[in-house]
Amino acid sequence: METNTKRWLGFIASAFAALLTLSSVVPAAELVGNVVFSGEAVADAVISIEGVKLEGQPDATVYEIDHRDLNFVPHVLAVRTGSAVRFENSDGMPCRIYSTSSAGNFVLRRQDGKPMTITFDRAGVIQVRCADHGRMYAYVIVKENPYFALTDAKGQYEISNVPPGRYTLQVWYEGKVIKSKTIEVGTAKQTIDFKASRPQPNVRAGRVLDPISLTPAEDRVPGSIFSHVLEALTSSPHSNAGIPVQECAGSKIP
Repeated sequence: METNTKRWLGFIASAFAALLTLSSVVPAAELVGNVVFSGEAVADAVISIEGVKLEGQPDATVYEIDHRDLNFVPHVLAVRTGSAVRFENSDGMPCRIYSTSSAGNFVLRRQDGKPMTITFDRAGVIQVRCADHGRMYAYVIVKENPYFALTDAKGQYEISNVPPGRYTLQVWYEGKVIKSKTIEVGTAKQTIDFKASRPQPNVRAGRVLDPISLTPAEDRVPGSIFSHVLEALTSSPHSNAGIPVQECAGSKIP
């Protein structure tokens, strides 16, 4: 009798705990849509909910950017704060990777062809460049919440598990915020499309940028982030001058 009573009490406790769990689940919606510039679908645009900061465990995924066929692949990578990005080199040639972005300035000097990893702890847009191949550049977009997506080749995006509320939904493309709109999210799936004129190319981002001879004058001002990065790029491998190669502001290099 006592055993049956304990069994029933255990069953009731489990059922009550399950009921509490179900009642605490917040309903969430899915946002989908297309991004079109001047009538053409746009790939590699980042759609994101702005102004919402969520604390939590960093993404355990180690993302990857490869030096392949004299390009950074992928060209755009969107991650959460605290995410690690590993830089590979399939081309197997010298490549000094750097960034002067305020959200994460760093220098990676590959000596032996091994991958190098950075953890991005600060939200923002990081433009990644190669000092040895001036036309190579990529973007790492670091966000404070998981409500973002990258458009595919058809210009389509999908953001899941968005809690109900009023938000700002933003479109970023090639170094620029192209458009934003205020949205009301309920519990139903919503389709939100973005249409705009194709933006002018980010000329500075795509042109040849030799870090020594062709650096814009405003970036060569003593004391600027770029001047410190140049010093780190051109100093000896063991020099601690300028921005340290082993540990950089806004980023951590294991």
